[in-house]
Amino acid sequence: MHQQLRTDIRAMNGEAVHASPSKTGMIILGGILKHHICNANMMHNGADYAVFINTAQEFDGSNSGACPDEAVSWGKIRGSAKTVKV
Repeated sequence: MHQQLRTDIRAMNGEAVHASPSKTGMIILGGILKHHICNANMMHNGADYAVFINTAQEFDGSNSGACPDEAVSWGKIRGSAKTVKV
């Protein structure tokens, strides 16, 4: 993995873990870094809000096309969160 990407992921994880106030949210345009952003929020016991905007389809099983319910099942989004996929 490229060193800059590792540095960015560590920084993103740190932001989620130490978020203040205690609520976090995600607005994800596209799908390239969706996995890493969702994982960062998993370290904060899940995001409280999520907006996924992409053209990926759910049926192919790709991470980009996964609906918010999939992220809830992994603890990346809280069960009580307000979510939408556009």
